[in-house]
Amino acid sequence: VRVTYVVEPNPVLTEVNVEGNQVLPEEVVDEIFADQTGQIINLLDFQDGILELNQWYQDRGYVLAQVIAAPEVSEDGVVTLEVAEGVIEEIEIRFLNEDGDAVNEDGEPIDGRTHDYIITREFNTEPGDVFNQAQIELDFQSVFALEIFEDVTPGLEPGDNDPRKVKVIVNVTERNTGSVAAGLGFNFTGNLFGTVSFRQDNFGGNNQKLSAEAQLSTRDILFDVSFTDPWIAGDPFLTSYTANAFARRAINLN
Repeated sequence: VRVTYVVEPNPVLTEVNVEGNQVLPEEVVDEIFADQTGQIINLLDFQDGILELNQWYQDRGYVLAQVIAAPEVSEDGVVTLEVAEGVIEEIEIRFLNEDGDAVNEDGEPIDGRTHDYIITREFNTEPGDVFNQAQIELDFQSVFALEIFEDVTPGLEPGDNDPRKVKVIVNVTERNTGSVAAGLGFNFTGNLFGTVSFRQDNFGGNNQKLSAEAQLSTRDILFDVSFTDPWIAGDPFLTSYTANAFARRAINLN
């Protein structure tokens, strides 16, 4: 039996093209494969270049990005690489109960008091951007800094329309932001007084603060109402305002 092997060398590498890249500059690709350009393609050496390409993504926080398919080599030495950079398809808000569940006993999603846009407006990351871990961490810190949530944790799921994309899940556990207090007392002059106060730090689910206090005694009447909006809706400069109304009336017992 005679076995004949027909050996054909790989073509000379002339160019490397990348498909699906959004944040990866072509200059980086040319630099990584510069030493191999003009040489017969060695797939082992070329694989080292792919690893270096993946590392470029990792070092810059694009932790989901990578080359996802074997290189395609044309007869004229052009190699095509396909990458999935982890483009964000959607940012979804999920409210969790005290047990960490996202659905109630009936299997329906838990409704939160806070409007979704109060959370998403804190994100510099938007759908269509490439997932960047460092930026996502800053975004979640901004949401937690609102001080209306007990816990804020991230989650990732494949995109509904394209599995190469990703859905960023914002899991939030709301905290109790309201309080009501009442009191009754007297002072050493024999003056009786009663007080009632109310405070809500997430009024209407808009991260607005409303507080009211009233005090009534035999000699004076006092009330104080304060309302704060930390971010006027739609304002690009994050403008806030506070309105305060108060009054005090003293009664002359003589």
